[in-house]
Amino acid sequence: MKTVIQKWGNSLGVCIPSYMARGLSLKTGSSIEILEEENRIIIQPKTKKPKGYYRINNG
Repeated sequence: MKTVIQKWGNSLGVCIPSYMARGLSLKTGSSIEILEEENRIIIQPKTKKPKGYYRINNG
């Protein structure tokens, strides 16, 4: 999907279409993560890690 970055106060913002928000169960106040990887911006819902969760890095 193509969209435009807009100025929101002192920040920049991107509008998330309602069908995407519904599909990801996002609503006002939902927590998200914003990542930069390989010259791309990735926005994803923040999920709670279960107790005892450890990330294993195989790299």
